Amino acid sequence: LNSSQVLLHKIDSSQEDISRKVAATKDAMEQLSSKQAEMLETVTGSKESTKNELLDSVANSGKALLQKLDSSQQTLLQRQGDAHELLVRVSQSQEGMVQKLGTSSEAASR
Repeated sequence: LNSSQVLLHKIDSSQEDISRKVAATKDAMEQLSSKQAEMLETVTGSKESTKNELLDSVANSGKALLQKLDSSQQTLLQRQGDAHELLVRVSQSQEGMVQKLGTSSEAASR
């Protein structure tokens, strides 16, 4: 039972860490979007090629941040799956121990 509580605590901690990373990435995306809007206003009078280069640069940065966010979410899902698998095994092991204790108890009472 103690090991299950420790595992649950580790899972919760891991999920909180990844949730914070996802939130930080989301904030970065929002800041990037805001900065992109500011840059577009600034570049209004610039040459078309400069605008396109700037837009490409911003798009690539946004794409990289989205990939990082996706990767973080995939990591979270993987860790949750691993944790669930581990908890199922712990539960099965505990059920086995309870059955053995019950069998031993019955044998001792005879």
